[in-house]
Amino acid sequence: IRTGLEKPELVLEPGRALISSAVSLLVKVVAVKSNPAEEIVITDGGINLLPFAPYEIYPIIPISNTENENKIIEIGDPLCMEADFLGERRLLPQMQEEDLLLVMHAGAYTISQSIQFIKPRPGVVMIHKGKASWIRKPETFDHILALDNFDLDI
Repeated sequence: IRTGLEKPELVLEPGRALISSAVSLLVKVVAVKSNPAEEIVITDGGINLLPFAPYEIYPIIPISNTENENKIIEIGDPLCMEADFLGERRLLPQMQEEDLLLVMHAGAYTISQSIQFIKPRPGVVMIHKGKASWIRKPETFDHILALDNFDLDI
């Protein structure tokens, strides 16, 4: 609020309301665990990349194996945490390892609030007018360890 004005000026930062649909997260199925009661699909992306997953219901679209019969699937991620799901009880085609899923509307703040956890974060690609460009290149373990000092004389 600025002082000296007759009326206060209110400034809003609309973030997710405007640009959530601008960002999607592409994940690969790395494992499928089944029993008669349920099927759990484990992906290579987790809540470290999509921090709002425990609180949001994101549309999740299969990119491959779309012809398989639909079933109720839990979509987990590889982080071994309690809130370790990108989507719960989703009706999707039966998944296999290497299948791809697109998590829609992952948008605003996803990149800035993502954390490096267990493994390097993937790169970020922008697609504009049919052309893909790196916004941020994928991390490597060398990036993660670059600031650590291993030459301590203890």
